[in-house]
Amino acid sequence: EAQVARIDERTESLRALFTTMHAENTRRLDSQDQKLDKLIRAMIIYSVDPIGMGFDFNVRYGVWDRFDIGYKMDSGVHVFDTRFQFAGPTKQSPNFLGINLGPHWFGSIGVQYSQQDFEIPLPGLDKLQKLIGYKFEKQDILIPIAFSYSLWGNEEKFGSVSFGAAYNYSRLKWGLDEGLIQDLFVDTLASMGITVPGGDQAVHSFGGFVNIKLGYKYVYVIASLSVYYQNYGKFRLFDYSASYSGVTFVPTIGVVGQFFGM
Repeated sequence: EAQVARIDERTESLRALFTTMHAENTRRLDSQDQKLDKLIRAMIIYSVDPIGMGFDFNVRYGVWDRFDIGYKMDSGVHVFDTRFQFAGPTKQSPNFLGINLGPHWFGSIGVQYSQQDFEIPLPGLDKLQKLIGYKFEKQDILIPIAFSYSLWGNEEKFGSVSFGAAYNYSRLKWGLDEGLIQDLFVDTLASMGITVPGGDQAVHSFGGFVNIKLGYKYVYVIASLSVYYQNYGKFRLFDYSASYSGVTFVPTIGVVGQFFGM
């Protein structure tokens, strides 16, 4: 932890890392440079799929029968979405285009968009981010389809059990600041054969979710679990590349209320 806290004082170590990585006949990095190298990789890993707890504030508004729009503040990220109910009764109509799954079943499909410029909140890594000018931008388009079963009453009066699947498309733009990297050296980066890492790539993810909602009419407690498989592909990092993929688990618990249109 002490080493991480002093990252902003390790410009010489960072210069040694880049020089060593591009020196001919060099097969090993020294101990300090290996640690700094791992920190750069950790920044990318944390950016593509951050781990931690967050606060989620969600507002929805019904525009027309079966169609609503929403806004969500998710740990500092602005999220906008639309949703259409294609199955299940509403106050205005018993079904849509003849789709009738019974009085207790509901189905919906939606589109969600979010965008963020990522800043690492972890002590130490945030200083390294400023030192090398690390930037990471991410845009997401999520398309979920969900089904729910109303418990003990129509129109989810006492709650529901829901499940579904989702497809997510992400666009990633990332890289280091070439000017800040150049400031670490006397010679030009081109003369030393150093290419500053960066990229623009698309990521496709798939997953599923299940949740339970319990309450009465206007206020409910919700618990859910989402699981996604994500393959972020290869990231070019100086003389080598790193591939990142894995499964993400997102547990959620919260309270939802209906304040208008009761």
